[in-house]
Amino acid sequence: MRSGGLPSFEGAVVVVTGASSGIGRAVSLRLASRGVTVIAVARRREALSQLASGGETAPGRIVPEPLDVTEEGALQRLAARVAEEHGRLDAWVNNAGVNLYGPIDAPARRDVHRVLDVNLHGYVDGILAALPHLRERGGGVVVNVSSILGVAPSPYQAAYVATKHAIHGLTVSVRQELWKDGIAVCEVAPGPVDTPLFGQAGNHMGRDVVPPSPITDPEDVAAAVIASLERPRRLRVVGLPHRITAGLARHLPRLAERTSRTMMEREHFGRSPTYATAGNLHDPDPEATTVRGGWVRPTERSVPLVGATLLTAGALALMRLRRAR
Repeated sequence: MRSGGLPSFEGAVVVVTGASSGIGRAVSLRLASRGVTVIAVARRREALSQLASGGETAPGRIVPEPLDVTEEGALQRLAARVAEEHGRLDAWVNNAGVNLYGPIDAPARRDVHRVLDVNLHGYVDGILAALPHLRERGGGVVVNVSSILGVAPSPYQAAYVATKHAIHGLTVSVRQELWKDGIAVCEVAPGPVDTPLFGQAGNHMGRDVVPPSPITDPEDVAAAVIASLERPRRLRVVGLPHRITAGLARHLPRLAERTSRTMMEREHFGRSPTYATAGNLHDPDPEATTVRGGWVRPTERSVPLVGATLLTAGALALMRLRRAR
């Protein structure tokens, strides 16, 4: 296998981290429906058991593996056990993530470091855990679920944004090293996704957190992950508006920063006052076991989305016109 993706989903073995809710849950169910044995990793045993029972009618199966991706050696031990018990390990999806909102100096140091540990160190450990087993099989695929914030700016979530930029760099760097081993390393970058993440995040803003428009359906992100396993691509940005955002950040960074700051302050926080909380950073929320977070309100979002998309597209077109002269 020469970095060409999984030759077949039927009978393949794939590890998915952050599988208890949101994108990871959607990816796990989709893979099981394609005949994959999914090793579903998250902190919550009960949520994983519910996930596994939900995939019982699929041609594949979901195997719950409750663990914390930041525990030293946990992912390495898992990968070795998976390879021994199932006889193979074909792909690894890094998806576990947490978020923390607030000015950079507001949260406790341990909360900031927790975001770095889960979102970045968990990905590094995942790659290191999968690597010897993928090499032994002569190739495979690693998919890193990142964010549009890995290439675009955003205030009030510095630790999260830093990890997403780092994941982008990690993916690019490791891909250059592993191509000769037949291992494809891909990145999937969605914008705000309708998952329980926002309600679970640490929050030091004094207001509740709501996702800004446009909100992406988690099933669309899951489809991009499946496509990356099947047909590896360096980067898949999910959704046209977010591809425009990425272009704006690249070509007009000052405008991108001003736009991001304005949108963040107007749309990303509600009006309900809240107490400071660490959210699910250290202790998982037992209630959040769904794919969707229930944030999507199409009638409220359609007009701002169209306006923002047209404005950004026009700015990029104007920029290209000026450069052409």
